[in-house]
Amino acid sequence: MSHISCLSVAARASRVLIINLLIFAMLGCTVQHTREVTRSTLEELGLRSSVEVSRTNFWVLPHSTKIVLSRTALSEGLNSEFPRLRKQLDELFVVATREKFPLVLQQDTEMSIPAALLAAQCSNADVLLYLTLRQADDKEGIWNKDRLELVLTVLDVRSGRVLDTLMTQSGSGWPDWSEHKVASLVKPSVHAMISQLHARETAAR
Repeated sequence: MSHISCLSVAARASRVLIINLLIFAMLGCTVQHTREVTRSTLEELGLRSSVEVSRTNFWVLPHSTKIVLSRTALSEGLNSEFPRLRKQLDELFVVATREKFPLVLQQDTEMSIPAALLAAQCSNADVLLYLTLRQADDKEGIWNKDRLELVLTVLDVRSGRVLDTLMTQSGSGWPDWSEHKVASLVKPSVHAMISQLHARETAAR
């Protein structure tokens, strides 16, 4: 009788444990879902910084790709040189790319695409990533939204063919008390583009 009672207690304990595990799992899913809904809602209301990436193709690069990075070029029509912003872009461009790819070089000076391709060929590279600052709005005041637009052109060094073009449009949330709000958009924008180019390695089965 004692043996049966012990089995009954063990069975009840197992059921309680399973129920608790299910409750914790459901709570975890609920918390994660709540975070995602909150993040999405804040971005839609403009209360949180947002980054949108669009592209012409969906090219991905193997981990071993030898890459040459351009210096940040300016789109025609920009009415400012943005020296501080361009310096930050150049630095983060290298950091973000080297986090995903081990073989990365950056050119010393800004060049046109044809000149950058020729220089990349001398480096025996596979791919040139050419970064262009298309638009930057750095407005004063905590209620003004700053915007940053970047274009990343992916070129095959040997043929000169454009493999893909990625474009980011990012905007600051408000209110924002930082002095240079547009600078805070650089890192997520660059990382978003480089992450989309990186081929995720899958383990062999």
